[in-house]
Formats: sequence, C-alpha cells, structure tokens
Amino acid sequence: MMPSIFLRLLFALIALSSGFTSAQDLEHERQKVEQYHQQMTSLQSSNSGIEEQLQKLEKEIAEQADSYAPEAKALKEAEFEFQQALRTSQRVPSAANKERAETARFAFLLAQRKYLRSTESVSDLAKQQVALREQLEDNRRQISTTSKQLGEQQELILQMEQQARQQAAALARKERELRMKKEGALRNSREELDQARAERAAALAELAELKARLAAQKQARTQPMGVLPAGGVTVASRQPTRTTLPSASTELAPASTTAAQSAMASPPVDGLPSLLGDKAQYLALLETAKERGSRSRSSKIMQMNTMADDRVIRKTSHALKHKGNGVYEGRTPVRAGMTTLVVGSKQWRWTIPKTENNAMYRFVLDTRNKSSTELKVFRARDVR
Repeated sequence: MMPSIFLRLLFALIALSSGFTSAQDLEHERQKVEQYHQQMTSLQSSNSGIEEQLQKLEKEIAEQADSYAPEAKALKEAEFEFQQALRTSQRVPSAANKERAETARFAFLLAQRKYLRSTESVSDLAKQQVALREQLEDNRRQISTTSKQLGEQQELILQMEQQARQQAAALARKERELRMKKEGALRNSREELDQARAERAAALAELAELKARLAAQKQARTQPMGVLPAGGVTVASRQPTRTTLPSASTELAPASTTAAQSAMASPPVDGLPSLLGDKAQYLALLETAKERGSRSRSSKIMQMNTMADDRVIRKTSHALKHKGNGVYEGRTPVRAGMTTLVVGSKQWRWTIPKTENNAMYRFVLDTRNKSSTELKVFRARDVR
C-alpha cells in the first residue's frame, strides 16, 4: 500500500512541477512578444520624429536658397569664363592667352570661396538631412526584422499553448483513470469485506445451531429409552460402520434416514464413494446457477466431521459460496473414514476409503427445493 501511495504522490509532484515549468516558459515567451511590440512602437515613433525633422530641414534649405542666389550666379559665370579662357590658351598657347586664363581661374576661385561662405549653413543642414535619412532607413530595417521575429514568436506561443492544453488533458485523463482505479479497488474491498462479514455471520449462526443440536443429541443419549429429549429435537439414527454405500445414481441421504436407506447397494469396483456425480452433472448445476445473480445470498458453511466409534475425532468447517439460483459450491480435501457432512439442519453420512485420503473434492449444494436439499460430491480431477 505504501509504495503505491508513494508512487502516486511522486507522479503528482512531477506532473505539478512539469506544469509549473511549462507555465513559466510560456509566460517568458509572452514577455518576449511584449518586448517586440514595445520595440516596434519605439522605432515607429522615432521614424515619425525623423520625418518631421527632414521636412523642417527641407523647408529651411528652400528658404535659404534665395540668400545665396547672387553668389551662385557669380560662381557659375566665373566658371564659364575660366573654362573659355583655358580652352583658348590651350588652342593658342600665347602669353596673352595664358595670362587671361590665369586671371579667369583666380576669379573662379574667388567666386567659389564667396559661394561656399554664403552656403556654409546650408551645407550643415544638408549633412543633417543625410544623417537623418540614414537613421530613418536603419529604423525601417529594424522594424521589418522585429515584425518577422514577432510573427515567429506568436507562432511559437500558439504551439506552446496547444502543447500545454494537450498536457493538461493528458494529466486530467491520467488523474481520472487513477481515481477510477482507486474507486474500483475501494469498491472491491468493500464488497469483499461485506462478503467476509456475511460469511462470518452465517458461519457463527450455523455453528450456534450445530452446538445446540449436538447438545440436544447428547441430552437425548442420556435420557432413558423411550423418552424424547427436551424440546423435541429429532436426532439422526446411529448406524454401525458398514462397507456398503448407496448406488452411483443416488444422492447423499440426510442423516435422519433409516439404516436400510443408507445401505442400498454395494460400492463400485474401484472402492470410491458411490455418490460421486459426473462432469455433466457438475456443469449442469453450474449452468443452472447462472440463471440468476450470485450476490443475492451469503455463503453456506459445511461442517465436515470425521467419526470413530460414533465419536467426532476431527472437525473442520468449509465455505460453500453462492453461485446463483440457490446453488452453492466449494472445494476441499477429504479425510478417510466415516464422515458426517452438516449444512445447517441437514446431515449426510459418507464413508471415504483410504485410497481417497487427502484427495481434493468439489461439493455442490442445491437448495432450490427447500423440502429436499441435495448435496452433490465430485472428484476435482474428474470435473476439470
């Protein structure tokens, strides 16, 4: 009992531990989903701010374009004149042409310096604009990656939830099976206990009845001849030990029958008791018992008394279990010699040969006809 309880407690502990671990893992994965959501929200909010800054920078750059328009125009004209003078000096490499080209180059560099000085603030804005666009693109890549991770994480959680439901269903099924087994075992134990109590009560009742009957018999033997015992108890006739038994087709007779009825024929050649039934009779009785349930009655107690000189030298009790429809059956080894079989108020005498000492027999009590209860005796080896 203790090992089974220990195993059930261990199983329950493992199941609870496993369920607790699975719940922790599932909660951890759900926290990851929440983190991915927060990360995407932060990136999207950052992109909104970057786009607003880019719009402001574009507006500022457009507003400052008019302020450096003269320098841009002068730079463009100086560059054109320098390119013209340079081509002329290359085509006609005279001293005058080279001097003109050098003068045009100096004017271009001066115009370029003025343009850069006037557009210095605009250049800073343009650099900021490039940096913001790079940040915006990087955020968009992170949002795409996080979105993919979020989808995979949500799929993982769905799988874990399904697995958790399956584990919970399996655990519930195992607990239900364990509970049903426990209830079945408890129910069987109660039935066995009730049956044992009923058999004990029947045995005690029959034992009390037997004691009263034996006391009456003893009192009858002490009375003078012709005087009935107190209470009018009928005592079975005492017969001398004989070697003859009833025929094979005759059932065991009650002890109250006459001496002529107890010695009707000679025993069979093999010396076995002549009241043995065959296998067909045994099976027929058991088939009759199946006509009704077997739980309607308690067991009968059969008292087996071995006699010597009309004295009981050995007494044993054996339970005949109810098989149904008023048919009882039991098995026990027998002892050689004159034997009295007692069930309730019924008695049968049986001389058991020495060759059958300690042999196993089956006893079938048929109480369907209350006025003539029958006891059938079968060798166990003949009815297998």
